[in-house]
Amino acid sequence: MPCLLSFYQNVDIEASAIQASVLEEVTYAKVMKTGGEQALAKGKQGFKWLANQVGMRPSIDTRPAKVLLNS
Repeated sequence: MPCLLSFYQNVDIEASAIQASVLEEVTYAKVMKTGGEQALAKGKQGFKWLANQVGMRPSIDTRPAKVLLNS
C-alpha cells in the first residue's frame, strides 16, 4: 500500500476542499430541483382532484409527449 499513501502526500488540501465544495453544491442543487419537481407534480395532482370534486372539467394538456431516443 505504499503507492496509495504516497499519493496523499502530493495532494493539495485547498484544491481538495474546493472540489468537495463544488460537488456538494451541485448535489444540493440537484436534490432541491428534484424536490421542487415532485412538489409541483403533487400540487397539480391535488388541484386536479379538487377541481374534480367541485365539478370543474380539467383542461387538456397540450404539451407534446416526451420521446425516448434509443442511441
